[in-house]
Parts: sequence; C-alpha cells; structure tokens
Amino acid sequence: MSIQLRYAARSHVGLVRKNNQDSGYAGPHLLVLADGMGGPAGGDIASSVAVAHLAPLDADSHAADDLLNLLRDAIGEAHRDLVELSGSHEELQGLGTTCVAILRSGNKMAMVHVGDSRAYLLRDGELTQVTKDHSFVQYLVESGELTQEEAAHHPKRSVLLRVLGDSEGDVTLDESVRAAVVGDRWLLCSDGLSGVVS
Repeated sequence: MSIQLRYAARSHVGLVRKNNQDSGYAGPHLLVLADGMGGPAGGDIASSVAVAHLAPLDADSHAADDLLNLLRDAIGEAHRDLVELSGSHEELQGLGTTCVAILRSGNKMAMVHVGDSRAYLLRDGELTQVTKDHSFVQYLVESGELTQEEAAHHPKRSVLLRVLGDSEGDVTLDESVRAAVVGDRWLLCSDGLSGVVS
C-alpha cells in the first residue's frame, strides 16, 4: 500500500498576545512547525526564516537515506541566517525559533527537533509525546529536581536551552527516522497548545 500524508495546518493568536510568532508548513512530504521568539518583529522573522529554508524540501524525489541530511542542512542554513540577521540588525538581537519538522519519502519519515515545540503521535488510540523539550524545566525534571506537575507551573518553564538563531555555533538537533504507518496521526504544535491543553 502506498503511504500518503493527508495534512492540515491551523494557527491562532490566542487570548494573550496581539500577534502570533508561529510559522508552519504542511505538504504531501513535509510538515514543519516553528515558534519564534525575540520580540514582536524578531519572533515572526525567525520562525518564517526557518520555514522558508525547509519548505523547498517538500518534493517526491528524495531518497529515504538522504532525509536527515536534507533536514540538517536546511536547519543549519536557517540557523546561520538567523545569527547573521541578529548580528546585523540591533532591533533583532536575541531572535530565535523552535522547530520541529518531519520529511517523508515512501514509507520512511525523518524528524528533527529543537526547542519546546512538540510532535505527538496518535497510534491505535494511544497519544504519545515523541519529542523532548529542550527547556530548563525539562532539565530539572530529568535531574530529579522537579516533577512533571511542578514543571507545568514553574516560573521559568519558558526558558529554552536550545533554539535556532539565538547563539553562534552549530545547533544540536534531536533526530530520528521511523516507518510511516497507515492510520498514524501526527500533531506538531507549539507551546501555545501544549502549554495550555494537557
């Protein structure tokens, strides 16, 4: 059986802010979610730059063995562009973005992730968080200093340890390759959803 993605994307400004700093892309071979940070202009720009570098990957011509390298290269280019933007425009200093992306070829799916935007998988009625947040409170949970319940209300729950564009040097991504399974449902979301809905 041929594997295909049926996809949709949705964005909402929410009840607190006046603008949305998220950017996304959904296509037949590529799913991307980026949540920008760095002020009203910077966050919008950062997430848009990340998606602009990844969107051209939405093609049917990739070999499964190339998927992670393609994602890594696109993310690396986005990161370098963001560092350059931040360094050359004072009003954009500190801009950055989270990013989670899935690229499919045939029955293989490659995923890269940085920050606290998440990927969830619904399979056989069970919802599983696939990604792990690169946040200060997640570090405290893993070191046994906080419980997950305490982390949800911690005053520093928005402090990120890894993002695109925030600092020079290579960005460290979480990476995985898995089989695409008929009937699976994937959700990519920012903390605007996962931070509000349990």
